[in-house]
Amino acid sequence: TILSPPPHAMARPITDRVKTSLFDRLTAAGLFEGDCAVLDLFTGTGSLGIEALSRGAGHCTFVERDKVILKLLSQNLDLLNLRPQSTVVPADAMGRGLIPRLWHKPYHLIFCDPPYAMTSDAGESVKVAEQMARLAEVAAPGAWMTLRTSEHAEGPTAAEWDGPTEWNYGSMTIWVYRRQADE
Repeated sequence: TILSPPPHAMARPITDRVKTSLFDRLTAAGLFEGDCAVLDLFTGTGSLGIEALSRGAGHCTFVERDKVILKLLSQNLDLLNLRPQSTVVPADAMGRGLIPRLWHKPYHLIFCDPPYAMTSDAGESVKVAEQMARLAEVAAPGAWMTLRTSEHAEGPTAAEWDGPTEWNYGSMTIWVYRRQADE
């Protein structure tokens, strides 16, 4: 099945090779066993969340603010008959008002895939780390979170999360975090 691609140069679709490697690692960690709920931030056309559903995740919440991209995401979910396992939240993934809108929680896996400029600029990177810390509110103890950056950016530390662990893939890096277990 061919998914609808993003229409403009701002999009940075993850390559099939990197996506396969990432999901093989997440599957080996047992993330898609049981009732896995996924949160896909800066979702674009839904590639990561859709792959998680295809690997056995029970539900995915997709967060995207671009109206054109939201239409493509909807087309992809309809094409693959994934509406029953999906929630689409039309919102800014960096917005402070996002957390109350995430009703399908707790999440066991969170994908955070902001534009590279947000993780390359020191000031913006701090804002990303602050939002990642807020996301701990909706994450299950021991949940995983990934942050995709360019190869030159550092993965920030985020309160309430252990890590990051660095997985390099050529021109991009995926930083992996684990939600600290509740005491």
